[in-house]
Amino acid sequence: DHYQVFHMDLYRLQDGGELEFLGISEMLNPGSIQLIEWPERGAGGLAEADLHVILNVIPEGRTCELRAGSKPGEQVLLHLPPVHA
Repeated sequence: DHYQVFHMDLYRLQDGGELEFLGISEMLNPGSIQLIEWPERGAGGLAEADLHVILNVIPEGRTCELRAGSKPGEQVLLHLPPVHA
């Protein structure tokens, strides 16, 4: 499958209404993936995430946790191969 991937860092956003100035409507189409940092800054202008990626810095390096936020997100997690640390 082929996907178009968009990355947005919303750190400087003041409210969700500013998303349109960033071209969010042009990024929301079938076959696209939106990777959004600081999504809480876009509250009111973003749909609920299908998948939450939580990155943490620990003394030994970094950890990554994936959490489903929707039924499609649950399906993605079900199809990921197991990870061995």
